[in-house]
Amino acid sequence: MTKQILEVDGLKKHFPVGEGWIASMMRAVSGGDQDVVHAVDGVSFDLLEGETIGLAGESGCGKTTTGMSLVRLHEPTDGEIRYRGTPLGEMDDDELAGFRQNAQMIFQDPFESLNPRMTVYDTISEPLRIHDIGNETARVRRALEFAGLQPAEQFFDQYPHELSGGQRQRLAIARVIVLDPDFIVADEPVSMLDVSLRAGVLSLLERMTDEFGLSVVYISHDLSLLRHMCDRIAIMYMGRIVEIGDTDDVIMDPKHPYTRALIDAVPVPDPKADRDRVTLDGEVGNAVDVPDGCRFRDRCPSIIPPEDVDLDQEVYREVATLQRRLEDGTLDADAVWEAAGDTDRSDLASFKRELRAEYLTGSLSGTNEDVVETALQQLAEGDEDGAAGTLAARFTSVCERVDPAVERRADIADDRRVACHLYESDGPTTASRRGEDGVAADD
Repeated sequence: MTKQILEVDGLKKHFPVGEGWIASMMRAVSGGDQDVVHAVDGVSFDLLEGETIGLAGESGCGKTTTGMSLVRLHEPTDGEIRYRGTPLGEMDDDELAGFRQNAQMIFQDPFESLNPRMTVYDTISEPLRIHDIGNETARVRRALEFAGLQPAEQFFDQYPHELSGGQRQRLAIARVIVLDPDFIVADEPVSMLDVSLRAGVLSLLERMTDEFGLSVVYISHDLSLLRHMCDRIAIMYMGRIVEIGDTDDVIMDPKHPYTRALIDAVPVPDPKADRDRVTLDGEVGNAVDVPDGCRFRDRCPSIIPPEDVDLDQEVYREVATLQRRLEDGTLDADAVWEAAGDTDRSDLASFKRELRAEYLTGSLSGTNEDVVETALQQLAEGDEDGAAGTLAARFTSVCERVDPAVERRADIADDRRVACHLYESDGPTTASRRGEDGVAADD
């Protein structure tokens, strides 16, 4: 039976937002909490011996922070990481030293991660000296030759600036494997290399994984690379895992709308290929002011309307966008009045027509039209809070109210974990899933 080498349970890493001394004093007087960046905000997964798992997502989703926390380069804010069953936070000095020897990291930029004042020999031998491991020269030679830097003696006295980009990354790999670790985090290991060099370094990483039986966490935005290198893949968004499962299952049949969008963004070699693409608007959300509900909801092309709201997705998103702008104060009513050409703001009908032309181009009818018209009238009369409340009472989605958990979904055949309200969970009814009582029993 394959053993777990790493268990990650509810991992969080928050970074305080910098603030001036005046803001700091005002916060101290008011008793408020300092704002934090929710870089990693509740990540859970396990890693088996000899397994490779990929972390994918856009820049800023928390991949690198997760990886650095796994090897204890960041102290977690909350949650627990267990190495071979022992929590890192409960390890004594000797146990922690053993973990640091067995857990290594390959960084994205080898030039930044290598000391320019140390020779190749000193770079590789330094970890051996730190951990008091003998047979130094033989180990350095073996590591260099395994990494493809041979004859090894030719590189002993060279400095990082004398090496090519590919050679520097091979040196970084040699520095890792010289300790014979059993767990490695590889953070974008080939993204800084020319395309012509990537295949060689990836082949080296594959051989290293196979020959040493390593467990590896690969971090990359390149899904094609992760598909080639990894047994499983986890998709991250705003500090959370939104989908995790077997790599081929996730790539060939993505379930979460964000996963589908990432895969659709991967180019295909056939220029005539006809694909239905999912495209995303905007950027990754604000990791300081994290929204309620699903963190992907403002960009999701498949947001779930309430049960009794029968609208096309495009029309529903228009209404939801108007509601969100009212709630967060980003709707510029002055600009709408100016566009309507009414300086004294007496022609309410003109204001509403202009607002519809800008925000509500789709067709509405029945109760939906009545509610929207009421909200527009309130807005024309200057009651933005009332307008927001009117729209919220009718159109608020479960995606805005309930934060979906990453869990096994009953209507997904393979062993997948997905954080999305589009899929039934094991147990709760449709009503509870949609949050019609404000609380999802399982989410």
